[in-house]
Amino acid sequence: MSIERDLRNPYSWYDEARNKCPVYWDHAEEGWLVLSHELINEVLLNPKFAARADMSFMGEVAPTLRQHFESWLLFTDPPKHNVLRKLIGPAFSSKRYPSFERTLSDRANTLVDRLLLENGPFDLLSQYAIPMAECALAMILTLDGQEVANAREWADDLLDFINVDFSPEQLAVSLKALNAMTKIVKDKVLTSKASFPKGTILSTINQAWSQGEISEVEAGALFGQIVTGMLGAVPHLVSNAVLALVQHPAQWSRLQSNPDAIDGAVEEFLRYDTPFLLVTRTSTAEMTLGGVALHPGDRIGLMLGAGNRDPATFEHPHALDVERRPNPHLSFGIGAHFCLGAGMTRSIASVAIGTLTRRVRKIELHEPVRFRQLFGMRNAEELMVSMEAK
Repeated sequence: MSIERDLRNPYSWYDEARNKCPVYWDHAEEGWLVLSHELINEVLLNPKFAARADMSFMGEVAPTLRQHFESWLLFTDPPKHNVLRKLIGPAFSSKRYPSFERTLSDRANTLVDRLLLENGPFDLLSQYAIPMAECALAMILTLDGQEVANAREWADDLLDFINVDFSPEQLAVSLKALNAMTKIVKDKVLTSKASFPKGTILSTINQAWSQGEISEVEAGALFGQIVTGMLGAVPHLVSNAVLALVQHPAQWSRLQSNPDAIDGAVEEFLRYDTPFLLVTRTSTAEMTLGGVALHPGDRIGLMLGAGNRDPATFEHPHALDVERRPNPHLSFGIGAHFCLGAGMTRSIASVAIGTLTRRVRKIELHEPVRFRQLFGMRNAEELMVSMEAK
């Protein structure tokens, strides 16, 4: 089945594909795509679907990159996944980081102070959403300003390797990023004599490596996934949410009149326009999914963005409703691979968006938004807006 699709605005072809067949063979991706909320849930909760990703496209030309990505928690299966998750999971609580939300709030207000003085349009993504994510990353990984700037570049270069068509040029850029990140992990985390606060991410990685519970590659993979998750997804959650509110002024007014609704609103932003549209699985047995016969080795693409707009689960799925209840969105996954950074992501988005709704009367969009042509991510190139203070 061939379906015309625009990855910059995928929701119409999600509907078309789901209506024809909620599990269908995609020739371009050479795998099955699952677009039903119910079936995505079924796959995520079934251990017969492995999380390991097919990294064979990296082949022999990028063995270190392949080893790095295959060690991400996102792509590991039990029992290794369980071991890593048990080790690192508790360190993802924002309670491990004193003044986490207060520091985020201070940063948000400082940025808004500055942006309200702008005479013309500005890019909210680069001047607000990204700095908010960088503030959080600096706190949890104790990075200085230059290290955060480096981390942003590494995140872009690593994510481009798995999201953009392969080229020798991109390989060289991504390898350079991985080598630089590996060095800082070794120097700052593994062999450093610095004392990290107990229970934090860095102290947990350091202790686990020192005791032989994880390898140097696994330590680098944990660090890399945190950096790319924080800087590759969180800013786009914030910018996608602001864009949605600009396009739905009645919802903006509802949040302004009821600021305590921000936490529930964040769940709706995650559902309505999640920055991560796709997770992959691999079938490990003969089985049937949605009436389709699957075989061992079949690749499965779980289209989270499609599941989040499934009318069988959500009433008026294409409408933004900041007070939607219930809201069983799929953006953090479910089951064994539920996103460890979900709590921190929610906190950052709540502070960033909540500060805007409290202090800004109106946000105006100045240019059409261009989304990058990425299959698995929903990332705007920029968000040019102007703001008016209350």
